[in-house]
Amino acid sequence: MNSVCPEAGWNPIELAPELSQLAGVLAGFVFTGLVVMLSQSWPKRRRIPAMGLFVATFAALALDSYLFAVVAGETPTVGSACYRVWSETLLASGLLAVGSVALTGGIVWLIAAHLEQDEGRDSWDSAIDLGRLARSVLHGMTALACVLLSTTTLDYLHVSFATRPPTWLIASVHTYLVAILAIIGLIRLRQRRTTASAASLARQLSKGTFGAVRYALVVAVALGLLLAYADVYWSPRRCGWPSRSPSS
Repeated sequence: MNSVCPEAGWNPIELAPELSQLAGVLAGFVFTGLVVMLSQSWPKRRRIPAMGLFVATFAALALDSYLFAVVAGETPTVGSACYRVWSETLLASGLLAVGSVALTGGIVWLIAAHLEQDEGRDSWDSAIDLGRLARSVLHGMTALACVLLSTTTLDYLHVSFATRPPTWLIASVHTYLVAILAIIGLIRLRQRRTTASAASLARQLSKGTFGAVRYALVVAVALGLLLAYADVYWSPRRCGWPSRSPSS
């Protein structure tokens, strides 16, 4: 692929099969977790929030496994759809990030429900502080996903323009990343200082759950639009790329 597409430092087609397997395995674990939760007699107020997150995660990861499989099936040659391959990779990477963060959020919610049920607190609670550790993992996972997505976006821009992208586009990606990381930091500081009410947590959790489902639906529609156009519409000449020969 690197001999016919603009260089970006890595080949998304070669990596796609492994990422498809990863998304599929995670979706399988999420499905198993849903079955286990349905078989247990937890109070509804503790079970439903985690189940909602896991349902959204399963939808995102199952679709993401298929999307990476589509990327793995691409066979770009001279004049073919390199731009489409990278567009699919960007969508799949974003969906994997959303699914991973939603999965981590579901696990954190289960930990919080377990700590709420556990009345036999001992000295280990203050020493380990499992709830704080879970929140730290969630925030760290979200920040890491944003950093990796920004890197993929920069690669996408380099491929799209075949040369160095406009400075304002690169600056926009960096600005967006800094803003997201700052928001995550502010949320973490706010959680340390104040305790959110149950109603506020329920609203935030509902927004996150339905947001993940909506993102998966948007990606599904975008994938259909990408695959609706033949390779000729994605040729380097139409996309503004310089022509390259197989031996270059």
